[in-house]
Amino acid sequence: MLEIIRTSGRRPGLRYRGASIHHPDHPAEEARAHIAGIKAEDNGLILIFGLGLGYHLEALAHRRPQARIMAFDPDPALQQAFREHVNLLDLNQNRLTVIQEWAALNDFITREIVHGNHPEPAVFIHPGYRILFRKDWRTFEDIIRGARLRRAVADKTRKEKGRLFLTNLADNLPVLLERPVVTDLAESWPGLAGFIVGSGPGLEKNGRLLRNGEGRGLILAAGSARRPLAELGVRPDMIVVVEAEDTSDFLKPSGCSPESLLVLASASHPAHFQIPGFIQAVFHATAGAAYLLGQELFVPQAGTAGSAAFTLGLLLGLNPLVLVGQDQAFSNGRLHAPGTPGSPPSSSLKGFFQVAGVDSRPAPTHSGFVASLHWFAESAQYLKQKFPGRTVINASENGARIPGLPDSSLEEVLNRLKPGRKDDVGPPKPLADLGRPEAGQVRERLEQTWEIIGHLSQLARTAPQGLSAAWSDCRTHHPFLAEILNPDAAVRSVDESKENLQWAEALLIKMIENLDRYEK
Repeated sequence: MLEIIRTSGRRPGLRYRGASIHHPDHPAEEARAHIAGIKAEDNGLILIFGLGLGYHLEALAHRRPQARIMAFDPDPALQQAFREHVNLLDLNQNRLTVIQEWAALNDFITREIVHGNHPEPAVFIHPGYRILFRKDWRTFEDIIRGARLRRAVADKTRKEKGRLFLTNLADNLPVLLERPVVTDLAESWPGLAGFIVGSGPGLEKNGRLLRNGEGRGLILAAGSARRPLAELGVRPDMIVVVEAEDTSDFLKPSGCSPESLLVLASASHPAHFQIPGFIQAVFHATAGAAYLLGQELFVPQAGTAGSAAFTLGLLLGLNPLVLVGQDQAFSNGRLHAPGTPGSPPSSSLKGFFQVAGVDSRPAPTHSGFVASLHWFAESAQYLKQKFPGRTVINASENGARIPGLPDSSLEEVLNRLKPGRKDDVGPPKPLADLGRPEAGQVRERLEQTWEIIGHLSQLARTAPQGLSAAWSDCRTHHPFLAEILNPDAAVRSVDESKENLQWAEALLIKMIENLDRYEK
């Protein structure tokens, strides 16, 4: 029961289901005491769980007038009370966002933490809501924690491998002009099932059943799953590779049918393009690479081949998408199925997390897998909201449970799918007929990028006070520069920015020289 409590004070209190949300006599003073301990940057982001009657939001707007505030409330009755009784003036100049749906909350947090400028927002759980909505506020914190982990993993990858990926892209430029782009086959297999296969230990349990899937769908496998699948007698239709390091020895098709299509990220290691025995196609894992090569579509992913295969399956129109070997957790001390490199025993690793397992027991995992879990969960939520006709099933039967995805055995899934002819899963048009990037367009975009880098370099030398704004503008409006330029120029010294620009110039020179050699 919701009660608006009016006493001698001018501003009402609030009780809900017997719990006090605002003090009946001094709600504004109480709110100021509640938010006093929030540690936030002056122009940072503050995430609030609980609307109440808005006293704490008003107090925050006074205390942090330049901060952005997002307030979320899970309860329809309290949402209605806020709408009916609160005429809250946005004292911090339209920096207040009120969200009342979980899907919208996910979108906001992903946009701001994972992809935006607020990787470490302040978080406040209203004390009254902490009592009333124990499960909901923990879910709220879990969503934020997952987004922070994804951002941390992305930042770590960018720091450690960002330049390596771009250097690979430069080295690969001539061969990319000769390879078909697999995303040109978008929506080519509507309604055909897609099996998205990772290399988790669960592949031992049910991977051999994929031999019964011929004619029922396409098998898109991470490169790390190639050998385990070959040992199980399973031939993937597509083998997806994103690694910046050389894994070509592991991918060489000993005992693997050359009918498999090797689908390579454009910034993967150059040695992958030299592997014999496969038909090859490429995709772009980032918007910047797609822009440079004249493509509109790129393949968002969580930095893993399994997540890239998932997005490729969506783009190709496959439905349902069935996850196999996507454990995202340790099993008997192993990260991967036998025959896969990189499987240290769990006792040698630190920084474990416990997550819910598919068998309802806790499953140990690490930050990279937690980030991947949240990526899959977010993708499932997005599909449910935007494309309710698309179905995703987790048939890994092992490891971590992926929030928002139904679990099923692979045998049950296969039994529900109608068998078809082998020809039904072939490409609708030959890869040779697909278009290729135009060298002239690539050159034009490289030259445009060179001019912008030159302008930024001049600013760094002659007017460094204007560098940060120009830098941010370039990263916002130029997808390739967003990958070349460091994201945090405002907190870097001018010398650090100059080093970044010098590296960018060297990268562009390398790309232009490789293009020159190709055209000769």
